[in-house]
Amino acid sequence: MFKQAVQVRSLPFSHFQPKAAAVQVPKLNAPATAEVGEAMIATENIYTRPAIELAEPVIHSVMLTPLDPRTLKIPVGKLVAAGYTEDGSGVFYQSLTPPTLENTGDIRELFSKQKPIIRGGILVQGQDKPPAYYYHSPFSDLPVAEPDPSIKYITATKVEWEQGSFRKELIYNGRSGNSIKLLYREFKDDFARPAYSQEVTYDFSEGETFGFKGARFKVTDASNIGISYVVLKHLD
Repeated sequence: MFKQAVQVRSLPFSHFQPKAAAVQVPKLNAPATAEVGEAMIATENIYTRPAIELAEPVIHSVMLTPLDPRTLKIPVGKLVAAGYTEDGSGVFYQSLTPPTLENTGDIRELFSKQKPIIRGGILVQGQDKPPAYYYHSPFSDLPVAEPDPSIKYITATKVEWEQGSFRKELIYNGRSGNSIKLLYREFKDDFARPAYSQEVTYDFSEGETFGFKGARFKVTDASNIGISYVVLKHLD
């Protein structure tokens, strides 16, 4: 539904920095399963950003200038934290699918009829203020925003691989007779490190504790479909 066209206001914007997070799966001392080709044990040093998800598109009529009405369309999907307001009370969530800013007035005949792609999304404000839609105007480096209490979203998280990201994993590779086969791999900055890949074979004995690079785990069942196990200690 279209809203009345409004002249939105510029806001100071400071960029958001993703946070480093160490993740280890699965949980210790709890039954776990993995199919052939899946990671049994993994340790990650990754980066995360807060995110939100829109279930419905946000559509507004806005005025870039008194003679330049536009239709702003922010599509459904995930939006990730891109910046803060100057006082730190609000977070700008930028749409991963770029919004469009389409000409809707008579001036449209003077420009291309294409729908310009812009940066924009939702501003979630603190202090019980309603959320707002925002976009970066072609005439300003600062985002402009207007509150809209009808915007509905849910909170989420976006995992990102950035410089310094790291992953170690032990993958189940199947069973041959009384032997179980595993593959160890490392990734840095989302790229595999071939020199750090290693195939490992163990003689299977139900309930026996196995170890590799600091990890300790007990195998309760293994086949060429999957493996059941309990992790006692994660990879170093």
